[in-house]
Amino acid sequence: MGSSYIVNNKNIEININPKYSTNLNGKFLFMRHGHTEFNSDHDKSRQKNPLYLDCHLSKKGIEQVKTKQKLINSLYIEKVYVSPFYRALQTASILLENHPNLSNICVEVHPKIAEIGGCTHDFIFDIKQNKKDFNINSKVKFDWSIFDEYVRNIKYDENFFYFEEYNNLNDKEKSELYSNLKRAYDNNELILYYKEMEKLAGYRIKIHKKFESLNHEYNRFLDFKNNLNKIHQSSLEDSNKKILMISHSSFIKVSTSPVPYLEASKKVHPSCHAMKNVEIISIYF
Repeated sequence: MGSSYIVNNKNIEININPKYSTNLNGKFLFMRHGHTEFNSDHDKSRQKNPLYLDCHLSKKGIEQVKTKQKLINSLYIEKVYVSPFYRALQTASILLENHPNLSNICVEVHPKIAEIGGCTHDFIFDIKQNKKDFNINSKVKFDWSIFDEYVRNIKYDENFFYFEEYNNLNDKEKSELYSNLKRAYDNNELILYYKEMEKLAGYRIKIHKKFESLNHEYNRFLDFKNNLNKIHQSSLEDSNKKILMISHSSFIKVSTSPVPYLEASKKVHPSCHAMKNVEIISIYF
């Protein structure tokens, strides 16, 4: 049964039945990365702590991912899309390392399913190191071509690709924040870089809002979803061939919304699903 919802100043009926399931019967599977030290530290100061910059999986997180290997190995994985953040790349690398069809699985790094937030763990320091660790040093081979193409078409350096998605900051604010970070990075002034990163995270907390609005994050999901439907059109009806996305709690939570987000939206819909680490759900397009 539908519920009334205001879209573009009009009252319309939208079906708000859940569009996701905790079973894996769907074509498109979404998985949250494994546990990190940031996840276990409940001190609010961690949000500005540069030590958590693009943090890796914790020992607990590595073991969590390993417990999912048997399940994933039992599935026919047609393709995997993964966020460029280290914790997501590391999750994919461990998750798939023993998959029986590993040589035929394409793992594409995709900027549209990245985390966009404001805490220091939401920023990447060195994308080149991530590329090295998850190409040369990994059994799983990652394809960075989509990510590289995206970066070529935006005005920000690859280490700061997420600035393109910031819509809760005006151009002047973004330019100042980006310029300060990039200058420190280019000059290899790590102490200054960490200070600027801490300042950036503190700025986000001060203004009491995410750098990306719910509306923008939801539309980012829609763009990604539409591309998936085009790319995998020939196998959409075959739910036995799975498409796996390894992403972040915020992006997946917004993706499970039964209603579109308006620019003025302040809170996620109550029926959105809050993902636990390494949880996997089906999202029905």
